[in-house]
Amino acid sequence: MKKLAAVLLLSMLSTVAFANGHGGPGGPGGPGGPEGDRGPGGADLIVGTDGTVYLTRATTAADGTVSRSLVAISATGTTLWTASLGTARGPIVQSGNLLITVSTTRPDDATTTAPTSTLTAINAASGTTAWTLTLNGVAGEVRPSSNGVYVVVHTPGATADAAGTRSLVAISNAGAILWTVPLS
Repeated sequence: MKKLAAVLLLSMLSTVAFANGHGGPGGPGGPGGPEGDRGPGGADLIVGTDGTVYLTRATTAADGTVSRSLVAISATGTTLWTASLGTARGPIVQSGNLLITVSTTRPDDATTTAPTSTLTAINAASGTTAWTLTLNGVAGEVRPSSNGVYVVVHTPGATADAAGTRSLVAISNAGAILWTVPLS
């Protein structure tokens, strides 16, 4: 009886660890590295209060280009809509009735062009784009708030030996920058 209880306990603990991202694909050490495909501050999938599941799907073309889409699946298993995310890789964060994704563009050469991050807000009910906002720098942590999202943005220095900056940016659910506070 004690052995059965121990086996059940170990089974329950491993199930909890897997469900919390401590094992299996996309968890630490899984595909895509420690953050999987979700990126910092986001999720692999989100479940809405009505049971709708929002997740990303990747398709690889013959030339190796990966195109991503955001898919809404109802609680009954019906695909409600699909929204193209292009080649973007980033987190999904829900803020009210919006699903926020982030894509970052880094220069491919040694120019002084700084990286940019584009936030795209997708209407959770319809899959249409509500707004896009491009920020100078690399968007890291993205967290929802009652009136939008907060984003930590790192802007590299203009030269290799120049220090970069970090800022906290508050963005409204309408896609407007509310304020920016320097962090370093």
